[in-house]
Amino acid sequence: MFHSKRLCIALLVLFGTVTALVHAEEKVAKLEIVKAEYGDLPDGAKTDVTAKVKAMATADGLRVEATNENFGDPIEGTAKKLRVDFTLDGVATSLTVQENETLTVSTKPSKLKIVSAFYGDLPDGAKTDVAAKVRLMVADNALKAEATNDNFGDPADGVTKKLKVEYTFDGGAAKTKEVAENETLTISDKGE
Repeated sequence: MFHSKRLCIALLVLFGTVTALVHAEEKVAKLEIVKAEYGDLPDGAKTDVTAKVKAMATADGLRVEATNENFGDPIEGTAKKLRVDFTLDGVATSLTVQENETLTVSTKPSKLKIVSAFYGDLPDGAKTDVAAKVRLMVADNALKAEATNDNFGDPADGVTKKLKVEYTFDGGAAKTKEVAENETLTISDKGE
């Protein structure tokens, strides 16, 4: 009888620990939209669309198409961009997408984990650690990141830069992907 009581207590403690770990893994991040602009960014005609973007945010995060249908056309005949400044669990950042692309910020945990990410004159030149920003671009267990100065700054002026991302998927072995400046780095929802 004494051993079965100890076993029951041990199982309850173990179950409680596993439950706590599962709930910790499912933590949803807090998203707060600070500012949003749509137009000829960064210096041309643009419209403040903060209120509209705030209204599009949900408990799952933000998914918004950068289109004239959503935000009007502040400057006809010019390719536009959508820039959103936000905090995710208190960490401030911003993302920019081209017209007719979708900006996504997820508040849910993902199978895709970004280990490291660098943008710049790779492998040995000036570069910036952009892992925190790339992690914010993960949505629905996938990644689509444009390797542009708009997204990551310009750590090596006058040099064609690269974006290099090291990642794991669903606990598997680490993999690496790299693209040149102005290309899009993608990782599918299957980790490829």
